Amino acid sequence: MDYKEKLDNGLTVVNMVGKMFESDVKYDFETEGYTCLSNGVENHQNKTDLLTDEFRIQCKCTAQALDYKKILKEMPADRIKVIAYKHMHKMSETDYDIRGKYAILEYEDFLKLMKVYARRTRL
Repeated sequence: MDYKEKLDNGLTVVNMVGKMFESDVKYDFETEGYTCLSNGVENHQNKTDLLTDEFRIQCKCTAQALDYKKILKEMPADRIKVIAYKHMHKMSETDYDIRGKYAILEYEDFLKLMKVYARRTRL
């Protein structure tokens, strides 16, 4: 199978896998009570797949090395910037397996999350 071959919907298999991961991340955020906006032109220009009131999320699903510093730098700093990363491993020309899922963020944003978590758990 050629992962770059176009499907009936115009996307490649690689793009479809990424869109499915983006949908999974959106579902996870919505399950926790966040309202997610996605796929707007403004979001695309701001290197954002999902947007909430508190977070900008860029979803990546790849077996390639991830340049997270570049990705985070390109995202606007008006919200906590998160890269939701699904690390894949290529086993053969047609098979991949999932090695892990990660959330990558800048240290200052991590500190913001820690403060909120600490306030909530003290109650």
